[in-house]
Amino acid sequence: MDRNQGRGKADGDDDLYGEFSPTLSLGWLSGVDLQRGALKDVSLAGTYEFGGGTNATNILTGVSFAWDVPGTTYFNSTFYYVNNSEIADDLQMTLTWGAPFEVGASRFLFDGYIDYSTSASDHDAEFHFNPQLKLDLGHYRGRPGVLYAGIEYSYWHNKYGLSDSVMDTESAVSALVKFHF
Repeated sequence: MDRNQGRGKADGDDDLYGEFSPTLSLGWLSGVDLQRGALKDVSLAGTYEFGGGTNATNILTGVSFAWDVPGTTYFNSTFYYVNNSEIADDLQMTLTWGAPFEVGASRFLFDGYIDYSTSASDHDAEFHFNPQLKLDLGHYRGRPGVLYAGIEYSYWHNKYGLSDSVMDTESAVSALVKFHF
């Protein structure tokens, strides 16, 4: 969930945006080992997106493939049909990954996602690349994977598919702290 609290000219334009993204492993559900070569599993996937400045509600349904990629703890490709509340429906492909590594006594995690959404009658295609590089602070206290600090880069070409000078491209670096419970 993201909370945006407007400042300056946008004072009072507060909003809340969130996503819920469950998956259901078909291997687990059927009791059949679906692993074949680099393919580890197949899942039914869904995402519920809500809120934001427009109070949009989007429902994504599709299929996800888990891959065995050396150096990663996970690498997934997901293909969605997107039922959008505010714009025409479209298709989306999402890639997610997590690659832990160590430098000396320090543990890091390089993870993130790439989203590509197709164009439709009222919007253009869009591309969003969002990698994160995080130091595992919990590792130093005997609780690895609990507390991370790092940076995130967001590159979003044709943000929201609007193709205008206001929202065409986002390029932003952010500091982040993540606590997993």
